[in-house]
This record gives sequence, C-alpha cells and structure tokens, in this order.
Amino acid sequence: MKLTDRVVDISHQDSTVETPRRLIVATACDRAYLYPWAVSLVSAAKFSDRPFDAWFGLAADWKNRLSTAELDHVLALMETVGKTVAAVEVNLETTDLQASSYISPTAFVKLGLFDLCPTNATMVWLDADLVVRRPWMQMLKDSKGYPISGHHELNPVFESRWSEGKSDWYTNTGVVIVNGDGWQDEFAERWKPYLEKYAVNGFKYMDQDVLNALVTDRWNPLSGHYNYRPIHEKSWSEPAVVHFSGRYKPWMCTSLQDRLLRGVWRPSFDAFFEAETLFEIHIEKMLSDQERRYWVSERRRTRGRFGGKAWKRYGEVLAQGAFKLN
Repeated sequence: MKLTDRVVDISHQDSTVETPRRLIVATACDRAYLYPWAVSLVSAAKFSDRPFDAWFGLAADWKNRLSTAELDHVLALMETVGKTVAAVEVNLETTDLQASSYISPTAFVKLGLFDLCPTNATMVWLDADLVVRRPWMQMLKDSKGYPISGHHELNPVFESRWSEGKSDWYTNTGVVIVNGDGWQDEFAERWKPYLEKYAVNGFKYMDQDVLNALVTDRWNPLSGHYNYRPIHEKSWSEPAVVHFSGRYKPWMCTSLQDRLLRGVWRPSFDAFFEAETLFEIHIEKMLSDQERRYWVSERRRTRGRFGGKAWKRYGEVLAQGAFKLN
C-alpha cells in the first residue's frame, strides 16, 4: 500500500474525547519548495523536546502542484519524525487563488488546516522557508492558551484600515500557534468571506492578509526569537527559528555568493546550511537508499547543476532590488 493511500479527511473526527493535549506540527508546500520543506521539517524535529503529530496539508486540487509519487516521498520522510503522520486534504481549491513570484497559493492551505485543529490539540504552523536552530517548545507556553499567536510585523496601513485606534498587531504568519478549542469558538471558517473578496479588500500578502483581517488585534504576540526574519532585522540575536521571508532564499545560493553576504544575512544563511547538514545526517540514518537518493536529487533539482539556478535567481533578485549586501 502506498503511503498516499493515507490521505485523510478528518473533518468529521470526534475531537471532544478527553485526552492529553496533542501537539500537531502542520506544514504544506508544492513541488517548488519540496527540498527546503524537508530541511525545515527535520530541523523542527531535531530541536523538539516532545513528540508531535505531523500533518501535511493538501488543497483539494493538490495533484495540480504535486504528484502522488512526490507525496509518497514526503510522507516517508514524515514517518521518521512524527509520532503519527497524516496527509490532510482541506476543502479549498487553489487554481484561482492569488500567487506571487515566490509564494504559491498552496500557502492558503494553512487556513483550512486551522479549521481542522481538534479542540484537544495545539497546532504549530511552520512555513516551508524557515529552519529551527534551537529548542522552540517555550513558545507553546508563551501562547498562553490563546486561540492564535504569532510575531508582529510592521504594517500600519493595514492596521489602520482593519482596526480603529489599535496598532502593532499585524502578524507574520510564517510561524503560527493555534489552540484548537479557542480557534473553533472564535475563528473557524470565518476567514472564507475575506478570501472570497480578496481583490475587493485590497489584500497584498495572500493568506497573511486574510488571516490578519480576520483576527485583527486579537493576536497573542510571540517573541521574534521564534520568527526571526533577516529581511527585517539589523542585528543577529541567536534566534530559535530563522524565517527566510522575501525573495532571497539560502537554498538558491552558491558558496561564492555566501562569502559575499553581509550583516544579519550571513548568520541567517549559515543557519540554513547547518540545518542542511543535519538533514543529510538524518536521511543517511533514517531513510532507505531509495528515499535518500530522492532527496539528494531534489537538492540538485532545486539548486541546478553547479549552482546554475542559484546564480540565475541571484541576478534576478539583485535586479529587482529585493536584496542588498550591505
């Protein structure tokens, strides 16, 4: 039986049974992000001090962006880190949803996954373009049982439109903690009207804007220690989680480009390369030869032969002015 036979619909499962509170780490990606997603997942497992259930989110039309064979490889890797593993399909099609030059509409899947979070569970959402480099379980305590928690990102224009007199609440959604009972009571499925009127609402940052319009100033703030974004930072703070938001990604970087990095970009990219090393060790120990060869080939496909894709992408980013070395 293929692992993809385990794609599940959990929308009708009973989540009211009294059990110890579950921890679910939820992720999603499509073909373009498979390799960084794999590095990210293994890094999260490496620095977790308790077992977690691993969920991989799928849109209803996921086969347009990921093959069943690719999903098999995803689930085989998840089997090595998750207490239980599930590929979870949500009631959302991505075909007509917003995309950007570097973000797929698969990002909207997180909204559907939050709706499926059982009331006896805490769900931690992790974007595919981040790595964990230190223990991160403290942020579960910092979530304080609130329905939703995340780290602030500056966006006063959005705040002024969606909340009268309140400020400093707009949140980056690369790392989000959802407590199932609170989410079900306050927010479940209420994001859908915002998504349906995405263009009318003037949204720019995809699922992040949809979620912020829904939650507004009801976010519980988390420390940037758990969502450090070098594109917004001026000093290195030894964070637990480094999130490569924006266009410039470390897996699209050659060793020569790495030597040109300045400021916070150098330790941030080093964090990814260190996570890559941990990933290589993990797949060598935990996966079959066939599975290990697949992820090695994914790295090559992502970067291109001799770093060719990385150089091309580097030039595009510099031309767009999206990244500065100093």
